[in-house]
Amino acid sequence: MGSMKQNSNRTFIHDYPNSNIITTFYYESSGKSHSRKYIIHLLGIYPSNVKKTKKISKNCPEYEIPDNYKVETTLEGYNSQSIDQYISNNNSASGVAKNFLMLLNKKTRISGTILFGFDISCLIEARKTILRPINRKNSFTTLTSRSQQNKRIKLLAKDIEKESKIILKQQNFDNTKIRYIELEIGDEIVGINLSEVNLDFTRVRQDAVVCACDEALISRDGYRHLAAISPNFEREYQISNRRNEISKYMETIIPIYNCKIELDNIQNSSNNPSNSSNNNSVNPNFSLTNDQNGFCSYRSIKDLLNTLIPIWKKKSILNIGDNIKLKFGGDGHIVTYKYSHVMFTMCLLNEGDEVLKPEKQYCILLYIGKEQYERLSIAISKFRNELDSLKNIGFIDQDNITWNVKFYFSGDWKFMALVKGLKAENSKYFCLFCECPKDLRGNLNLRWNISENKKGVEHPSLFPIIELDHWIPDELHIMLRITDVLMGCLFGDLMIDLNEFKKVTKILIEKEMQRIGLTHFQFFESKSKGKSWEWTSLTGPDKLIMLKHFDVTKFIADSFSDSEINSFEINAKNWIKLFCEPTIGKSNSINQRRVFKKIQHKGLNMRQFSTSSIEKKNHLHVKLFFGGTTMGGGNNSNDNSVLHDILSFENRQLYYLMNDTSRCIKQRIIHPNP
Repeated sequence: MGSMKQNSNRTFIHDYPNSNIITTFYYESSGKSHSRKYIIHLLGIYPSNVKKTKKISKNCPEYEIPDNYKVETTLEGYNSQSIDQYISNNNSASGVAKNFLMLLNKKTRISGTILFGFDISCLIEARKTILRPINRKNSFTTLTSRSQQNKRIKLLAKDIEKESKIILKQQNFDNTKIRYIELEIGDEIVGINLSEVNLDFTRVRQDAVVCACDEALISRDGYRHLAAISPNFEREYQISNRRNEISKYMETIIPIYNCKIELDNIQNSSNNPSNSSNNNSVNPNFSLTNDQNGFCSYRSIKDLLNTLIPIWKKKSILNIGDNIKLKFGGDGHIVTYKYSHVMFTMCLLNEGDEVLKPEKQYCILLYIGKEQYERLSIAISKFRNELDSLKNIGFIDQDNITWNVKFYFSGDWKFMALVKGLKAENSKYFCLFCECPKDLRGNLNLRWNISENKKGVEHPSLFPIIELDHWIPDELHIMLRITDVLMGCLFGDLMIDLNEFKKVTKILIEKEMQRIGLTHFQFFESKSKGKSWEWTSLTGPDKLIMLKHFDVTKFIADSFSDSEINSFEINAKNWIKLFCEPTIGKSNSINQRRVFKKIQHKGLNMRQFSTSSIEKKNHLHVKLFFGGTTMGGGNNSNDNSVLHDILSFENRQLYYLMNDTSRCIKQRIIHPNP
C-alpha cells in the first residue's frame, strides 16, 4: 500500500521497500509544478565519516550523503532523459548535478539534493537500520598514547550508540537505549557511559547513595574502597558534595547551635545549684580546638516538631485532636579514658512500638563530658523556655493547628536520678517515687505513697514540668538487675567451699560458658573483698544467652526429693506471679498500681519506655563519628566539631523522611551466557 509524505515543500508517493519507485511533486514560488520519479537500484549506506550537503541559506537543512547509492532519475520537461549514476560522498552533489546538466546541454540549474533524492525520508530511515562497516587502520592494542586510546574508545562509543538504536528497533524495543557498557581490554576494565546527563535522576541516585551510607554507617574511607572496586559507583567526592548540600539545606530548616560548657564554671555551679542555669556557664563564642571537652551542640525542639508533624500527619500517626506525647531520654557513653559522650533524645510515643527503633529517637542535644548534674543543668537550660511554652500554650504547626503536648521521661535509674536532682542510686533514700529507705525496700508489708522524694533531693529537678507519674524507669535495666541478682545467688551458693570452687567448680562453669558461646567469661579473685571471687560482667544479649542455654543442673545436686522439687516449682511460680502483678492489674503496692494503671489508661505500655533504642543510637554514633579522623578535632575539612557532624547526620535522616528518599534503584541483571 502506498503512502504519501511531505518533506519541506516536496510530497513523496511511495511503497518503499515493496516498490523501488518513488514519485515526488513540488511547486516553485511562481506556482509552477514539477514532478520527478526516482528508481532506487541500490540504497547505499552512510559511512562513519559521513559528509553532508552544503547549506545555501541559514535555515536550509543538511542531508547526509550515502556511499554506494544508485538511483535512476527521470526529469520532467527534459524529454524524459534518464541518468544512471553512482553517487559517492567524495563528490559534491551540486557538482554532479551540474555535470549531468552539461551533458544534456542544459544551462539551467538544479539542486543536487533534489536531483538525487538525498531528502527522501523513507530512504533516510532505511539506511539508519543498516549496520555500517567500520574499519580502523590501527589495532587498539598498538595505540600507546592514553589520549589516542581514549579517542578511539569515544569513536567506538558513538558507533555503538548508533548501531544499538538500529538493533533495538529491529528487536521492537521501544523507548529503550543503552546506558552503560563495560569492556574488558586485556587486563583493563573500561566503562563507557552512554547515558545523557539527567540532573533529576543524578540527584535521586546520589540521595539514595548518601542515605544508604548514612543508614548503614559506611564511612567515607569505606565508601572510597567500595568505589575503587566498582567503577559503577558514584565517585566519593560527588557523594560528599551531595551530602554537604543536603546538610546545608537542612540547617536552613533545623539550625544546629554550638556552644561550650565552660569548665571553670562547673565548680561554681556545683557549689551554688541556683546558678547552674546561668547563661554565663555557656560560651557560644568559642574556637574549635583539639580538646573538645565541654563542647555542646543542640537543635530546637520546635524546629524538629515543625518538620516532623507534617510527616506524622501524612502517615496518620497524629490526627487532629490527639495529644502529642513526647518522651525525653538520655544516655552517656564512655568513648576513651579522656572523653565521655552524653546524648539527649526525644521520641513520639504515639508511634507505639516504633519508638524501639534507634532512628525513631530524635537527638536534641549532645555534649562531650561526664554525666554530672552540673553539666546536665547547663545543657538542658537551652530548652527551658521551649518546654515551658509547649507545656502552657502547646504547639502551633504550619497549618495553624494547635496541639497539646504531654511530656514523659525515661532512662536508666542513674540517669533519671541525676536529672531529678536526687542522690546516688545506692544512697539511703534512692527511690524516684517515694521516700522508702533502701534497708526497708524488701519489706512487702509496708506501703509507700507516690510523692516527691524530698529526703533524697540534692539538687532541683531539671524537668520540673514533667509530672511525677510520667517518670518511667527503663524495663531493660530492671531485667538486667534481676539477672545480676540471680547470677549472684547461684555463684554465691557454689562458693561456699572456696577450695572446691577454685579447683573444680570454677573450671566447669567457665567451660559451660564457652559451650554456649560466652568465651570471654571468666572468674578472677577480688582485690577488694578478701578471699572471694568476682566474674566478668555480661551485656544484655549475653545475659539472655545465659538464661536460655546455661545448664544449671550440672552444678546443683540432684539429691532433692520430689516434694522439694514440686515445692520449689510452686514457690517460683508464685514469685513470678507476684513480680508480674503490676502488668496484669493486681499491684502489690499502691505506688505500682497508680503508676502502671495511669500508663495503661493513656494507651501506653512499659515496653515503649525501654532505653535500648537510645543506647543503640548512642553506640552507633560513637562507632561512626568518634573514630581516628574525627575524635579530638571533628572534621577538619569543614571546621566543625564531631557533635555538629552528628547532628548534621541526624538532620539528613529527616531529609530522607521529608523527601521519601528511595532505598534502592530497581534493576535486573541478565546473564545471556550462563
